[in-house]
Amino acid sequence: MCCRTYKRYKLLGIIEGTRLSLAIYLKYPVRVSIPGVLHPLEIRADTSDIKVFDQIFLDEDYNFPISNKPKLIIDGGANVGYASVYFANRFKEAHIIAIEPEKSNINLLKKNTSYYPNIEVIESAIWDENVYLKIKDVGLGEWAFMVERSKPDEPNSFRAITIQKLLAKSGYQKIDILKLDVEGSEKEIFSRNYEEWLGKVCFMVIELHDKMKVGCSNVFYSAIKNYNFKKSQTIYSIETFARFGKIFLLYFNNELIGVSIFIKDWNNYNKVYLSEMSLKKKNQNMGFGTKFMQEMVNFLKQDGIEKIVLHVSPLNDIAVHLYKEKFGFTEIEFRKDEYGIGEDRLFLELKIN
Repeated sequence: MCCRTYKRYKLLGIIEGTRLSLAIYLKYPVRVSIPGVLHPLEIRADTSDIKVFDQIFLDEDYNFPISNKPKLIIDGGANVGYASVYFANRFKEAHIIAIEPEKSNINLLKKNTSYYPNIEVIESAIWDENVYLKIKDVGLGEWAFMVERSKPDEPNSFRAITIQKLLAKSGYQKIDILKLDVEGSEKEIFSRNYEEWLGKVCFMVIELHDKMKVGCSNVFYSAIKNYNFKKSQTIYSIETFARFGKIFLLYFNNELIGVSIFIKDWNNYNKVYLSEMSLKKKNQNMGFGTKFMQEMVNFLKQDGIEKIVLHVSPLNDIAVHLYKEKFGFTEIEFRKDEYGIGEDRLFLELKIN
């Protein structure tokens, strides 16, 4: 039994777990009852639905600590409603606005959320202004439909909606949780007009899609740098949840001084790759890196991760010594010319569970 299947049985129990496993294997749709969720959820056959389901209910990607009781939650890129339903069951007093543009997703989104009067569904997509958009299918499944600008008279075009307009229509003064998984549209959302609403966001969960649209991360971090995002206030969390990984941000005296990016192994969800770890030069050799790594390892342990893998140049003696001697990594592989002639890489592994 693979790790995913075992986790599903552990979450759902024998009967529901078996129903779900058979539906996945035989490729037919299924409605699943989940402990702690008031009403069953539908999972379509042979789609990306099961991956989204696993992330939210198995991996608990949105089980972040938050001190206040949210009143307004905006779910941008709601897909088929699993995140909205998760929020509705966790924060029963919150008003949740779920925005999704794609027809097949919106139909199931409405069905999955129909039992929750506190979930409002809007068939649209978030953008930086109220222009017309159209769906762009990039061939990555139901969880990866993109949108792009269109003319009003183009077939299947629809009007976008801005976060400022969503906030104004809601009647609330602030957005307690803003979740954005908008397949690259974050580049436009954080390029212009964000000044009207960004300071009113209390907690943000975002997935950045640089592989789908170049420049998303740069635009996002440039937008938030002038706002007082603090880990202590959970206005911008230390972890930004990504579909196959996590981004950790390290703050000191309200200043962002470090970033680390972990990506999950697609074939083994218990293993992650440390693809990047950087610390501002002025904050190096002060113990921040060690503390940062320790906190991330503790977080990943709680998330069920068993191994961390990274690679460094074998010529970088300082980095090799740091990872092996201070953090306990061991050598597992040497790859010659990994990034071109003379660009060798040494792969290191740390077992944490």
